[in-house]
Formats: sequence, C-alpha cells, structure tokens
Amino acid sequence: MNLRRILTTLAATLVLASTTVWLLAQNPPAPAPLTEQQLERIRPIVQGTQAETARAQARLAECQRELAGLYARYELDEAAARKLQDEIVDLQRQLLTAHHRMQKALRATVNAEQFERLRRRLEQAAAADPEASGQSTARPQIPSPR
Repeated sequence: MNLRRILTTLAATLVLASTTVWLLAQNPPAPAPLTEQQLERIRPIVQGTQAETARAQARLAECQRELAGLYARYELDEAAARKLQDEIVDLQRQLLTAHHRMQKALRATVNAEQFERLRRRLEQAAAADPEASGQSTARPQIPSPR
C-alpha cells in the first residue's frame, strides 16, 4: 500500500512537472525589468550616441549633397570630390564606432534577458516611428522600465 502511494505521488509529480515545463515553454516568464540604476547608466549612453549620430548624419547628408553637386557638373573638381569622399568615409566610420561603443556599454550594463527585452522595445519603437527607415536621424528613446 505504501508503494502504491509512492508510485501515485511520483506519477503525479512527473505529470505536474512536465505540464509546468510545457506551460513555461508556451508562456515564458517576462525578463526582469531594467532597474533605475541601469536606466541611469543607459540613458546618457544612448542620448550621447544619439547626439553624436545626429551631428554626423547631418554632416554626412551635407557632404553627399555637395558631392552630388560636383558630379552634376561636366567639369569635375577631382580634388574636391576626393576630399568629400574621404570625409564621407570618415563620417560613416564615426557612426559605426559610436554605435559599437553604445552596444558594448549596453551589454556591460544589462544581463542577456534585459538586453533582449530592451532590443525588442527599441525595435517596436522604431517600427512605430514612420521616419525610422535607417536613414533618419530620429532614434527611439529608452523606454521606461514598466
């Protein structure tokens, strides 16, 4: 009789455990929200990167217009074109460097689950922004932790 009770309890535990695992797989627990301390570290990083990116993108657009203007004329000023090309490459490098620096800082501040949550929120914010086409200077803001 004791063996029967043990086997029944064991069977019930196995069923309950497998059901719990299945339920968790269907509805995984939400990752922990960002703490105020993490937000205090992230906001200046993102805002600084946004400001740096906006300046570089504005100058990049200006250089591209100037270069297009040079190419629109039959007589090509090759020295001016080369100078603008070099500046365009430098500005693109600055944009990539700023983005990389921000990505490293984010990963140093949040854990993997929080990073994934933040990434999804930023994607949603970008999708909701009609100007977020990748060429826009508008960038999504860090969402609140709630």
